[in-house]
Amino acid sequence: MLGGFELTSSLFRYSALFSPEADPRVFTSFIASFLLLNGDRGTHGGETLSFCAGSLSAPYVDPNGGDVLCAHFEHGHKSLVRLERNGVSIAELETQVLHMDSNWFSVNVVVLRDRVSVQIDGSAWEMSANLAGWRPSTGFRFGFFAVAGGQLRSHHLVDDVHIMAGSLLNSSAVPVEIALNGQQFETSEAHFYFLSEPHLRSVSPTAGPGDGGTLIALRATNPAALAQTEHVKCIFTNVGIIEIEGTWDGALEVLRCSTPPSTFAGPMTISASTQIAGHRLSSGMGVIFTYHPPFEFIQMTPASGPTAGGTVVVVAGRVLTSAFGPVLCRIGNHVLPATMELRRQSLRCRTPALSAQSAQVEISLNGQQYQGDLRGSFLFYSPPAILSVVPASGTAHGSTPVTISGTGFLSSLRGVELCRWGNATTNVTFVNETHIICLTPAAAPGLAQLEVAINGQQYTADSFNFSWYSDPHVRSLSWPGTQRELNSWLEPKITLPNDGFVLVRAWGTAFMGGTDYRCRINDEEPIQATYDAMLDSILCWSDLWIDGPNTVEVTLNGLEYTSDNATFTYVPFW
Repeated sequence: MLGGFELTSSLFRYSALFSPEADPRVFTSFIASFLLLNGDRGTHGGETLSFCAGSLSAPYVDPNGGDVLCAHFEHGHKSLVRLERNGVSIAELETQVLHMDSNWFSVNVVVLRDRVSVQIDGSAWEMSANLAGWRPSTGFRFGFFAVAGGQLRSHHLVDDVHIMAGSLLNSSAVPVEIALNGQQFETSEAHFYFLSEPHLRSVSPTAGPGDGGTLIALRATNPAALAQTEHVKCIFTNVGIIEIEGTWDGALEVLRCSTPPSTFAGPMTISASTQIAGHRLSSGMGVIFTYHPPFEFIQMTPASGPTAGGTVVVVAGRVLTSAFGPVLCRIGNHVLPATMELRRQSLRCRTPALSAQSAQVEISLNGQQYQGDLRGSFLFYSPPAILSVVPASGTAHGSTPVTISGTGFLSSLRGVELCRWGNATTNVTFVNETHIICLTPAAAPGLAQLEVAINGQQYTADSFNFSWYSDPHVRSLSWPGTQRELNSWLEPKITLPNDGFVLVRAWGTAFMGGTDYRCRINDEEPIQATYDAMLDSILCWSDLWIDGPNTVEVTLNGLEYTSDNATFTYVPFW
């Protein structure tokens, strides 16, 4: 028919050729939309499905010449969409969407006079090119052709083919010819206008809550079809039909509408309605908008972080789908991008820098509306600091209880509190806001920095070192000197009181690496001791010796003592 045509087809495999009986001028503007399943993930190269328009002879381009436009969808070592005209590439687009082997994806190939564009999955992936000199002629056809690369598992399926061309897509004026005798026609100055329907190609955002009120931006396949209208509406169709007044933004070429409330969750078709010279046009192609159910909040972790920001907050819930977006967090007055993890049904966002306070955390699933039941409270705290670590060393076996003194430990918060020893972490037991206790992990002898996090993520940076040492043992004891005997004591001990002090030297193994050396005599109160690095022994200088046998145990960290029962017999010389 003169003016335009429309064609639909259902599922087919490998190839098909369509020969519409229509005025070739309708090929000046057309849109071909279809669902495509291209190859599978197990194949390697050569898997291509092509959509072509022009001088086609099934299943190849006409060898006698003629203008041919093709969009190739290639799946192999990489996924590629390529536009060709007469065998010459005019545009290419690499995409990951073709790697899906179990999901169909939607394709739109749009020709509007001297431009061609390809849109995949709405407008998530889009490319375009110039078509200067595109002049369709009689015999133009549409075709789908597949090349499988010789692998039996390769498959190419096409479904829901819908081709619309001519004035159904792009308004056109046709001169009126008059014949007074039914044979000879003469051209008059009058024209008849074929008015195109308003066809939509994308909607943003793609989803919104059932309360309605989402401000959506609709893009038309042919913006001129909406720019010339006198009145424009958005039509929401599912169970019923709801018409909403729209606004055309000529500068951005978008139609804006506010979604109505919906009593159900799920997809709804949105189309446009226009009015030109008293004619209502409302049969154009629509787009899908999804009403999502309320997000079911489960928990938010962590619930606190430092005022410097940078805490990764994980909001776990239900009813998340990749069809939504963009996903945002709003913390206080700060709007932040979020990422979605569908498998774990959770969202992640990073906190901004804020002063010490409790701030509301809200989630938007469409980049616009924040639902009230998604709120959680996040506490910004002043960063904690470590002032001292006791003991500062322990055995390589681990499990040494270490008391950490500092500020800002927030014992009432009860978050995910951790001590980090180099690359290892252990849990924290709170004592109060200035003291916490951690058990050391097992580690090889050596040094590591000890830091604390009270939200499981951000650690202090106070550079306190902890030393691991091998398990010490006392093998023997010697009594090298007595009171007032020349050179029988060590020089540093002369400052101690004179009466009754005697030096005993503990000999053994693994005495290096300690930070607080002590001796315990006969299970009494411990005394300070000195490590002699030159002789690898521990010096016990005391007046607590008793006549007869004395047992000596040592510690390298002031806390954990040996249990070797080493004994020497003390016999005073005076």
